[in-house]
Amino acid sequence: MNTKPDLTIANAEATRECPNCGSSNVTYREDTEAFRFGEDPGAITLAAHVTVGACATCGFTFTDESGEQARHDAVCRHLGVMTPQEIKALRGRYGMSRSEFARVTRLGEASVARWENSLLIQNAAYDQFLYLLQFAENVRRLEHRRARVSAGESRESASTQSKPKLQILEISDALLAESKSFELRPTGTYG
Repeated sequence: MNTKPDLTIANAEATRECPNCGSSNVTYREDTEAFRFGEDPGAITLAAHVTVGACATCGFTFTDESGEQARHDAVCRHLGVMTPQEIKALRGRYGMSRSEFARVTRLGEASVARWENSLLIQNAAYDQFLYLLQFAENVRRLEHRRARVSAGESRESASTQSKPKLQILEISDALLAESKSFELRPTGTYG
């Protein structure tokens, strides 16, 4: 076995060249790869089905971008959250661009992009929200709410332009005297 570390090389299988020596004498095989997830002492071993390239010229072995995706998906399945492909499919189901999806859901467009591009895994709360978006009536409700809020904001902003947003309270002498007499006492001295 090669002592050099495996590299993840985008499109290595498509180019059919070894990323180490440039040779085209590379064969590919499907394999189940075990990898560690988490930090010790709580780290666990997960498995992913990956395509492994092996160079017959230099003996170098590597995985391509699909291997990274397979490992990412294995982590998502372990955590019980949607995979990047599932998130893309959810958005695609409604025919929305990322921008439209972000506008309707009020999720950050950059966050959605990171989830879809396997750069970040959404936390459990966001995953629950994404799960609820699988039901079309929930998306319709969000769209309706967004339209209602937008219409309400424009009416409200027009009617409240002359009214102050904050009200300044005057503190009376009695209230000021009462606040000065307030004292915190250490625990156990009540009575």
